[in-house]
Amino acid sequence: MCFWELYGYGEQKGFNTGYKTRIRKRWYITPSLWVPDGFALRQVGNYPKIVLNETGASSTDTIHRIRFKEGVNRNMAAISFLNSLSFAFSEITGRSYGGGVMTFEPTEIEEIQIPILTDLDIDFDQIDALIRKRKIEEVLDIVDEALLIRHHGFSKNEVDSLRAIWWKLSQRRINRRK
Repeated sequence: MCFWELYGYGEQKGFNTGYKTRIRKRWYITPSLWVPDGFALRQVGNYPKIVLNETGASSTDTIHRIRFKEGVNRNMAAISFLNSLSFAFSEITGRSYGGGVMTFEPTEIEEIQIPILTDLDIDFDQIDALIRKRKIEEVLDIVDEALLIRHHGFSKNEVDSLRAIWWKLSQRRINRRK
């Protein structure tokens, strides 16, 4: 199918009448496309996530685009985000809406505290596999131990308190939908 056939198809389907497309001079062109290093989900259910962009994809403003500073290890940045301290901050900075969804504007996602990124003794593939199996508690156990306790000197009790804060706030938000 050529461009003009797709253009006509889009208008037949009403794609040009949506809010975002209706306000554009050329409704079929998405403005401000750049390829990010990763994405931060704008709306989350259980916990915030950073997804690395391994495919060269782009997005509109329905998902936040991330660009890492030069020299930052992308894998370690994504892993470092998965800790009890950052999760507790996410519940405070994000906004809760109906159905238990937490939403972040760009300035709010930037406010989430992420401990200093360094080379940690963590297997990225193991963390990725656990995330895909939805085993976030196991991920937090591994990352909290390596990042917060061993690297930053938090006590086990402090980390347990941070986890409890995140858990209580997230469950309060999630259970509102019931």
